[in-house]
Amino acid sequence: MLNNYLRFVVNSNDSHKYRLSTAPYWKKLLSHTDKISVFSKVGVEYDMSKFENYLFQQCGSSILTYLQTHSVQNLIDELGQRDIKLNKKQQLLVDNYVQDCDFYIIE
Repeated sequence: MLNNYLRFVVNSNDSHKYRLSTAPYWKKLLSHTDKISVFSKVGVEYDMSKFENYLFQQCGSSILTYLQTHSVQNLIDELGQRDIKLNKKQQLLVDNYVQDCDFYIIE
């Protein structure tokens, strides 16, 4: 973990810190180690709340613009004419919603 988040460098006047040389003693100390992250993505929670947050926060203004210039039926018709396929998370959300399940974990 130290190898991934901590680095001792040789002092220099270079203002670009990423270009500084790693101190020889630090290279030697970490010579037989791998970088390990403290963050791991075990599973991503995906639920109706996260979906709605994305829908309204990211797409809300576009949806509102469309609905102010077209009808709801136009939106439904337009979506029906396109070859739109749900991804795995979206399909699981629909399946769980139909089964009255509030959330699930994608592994």
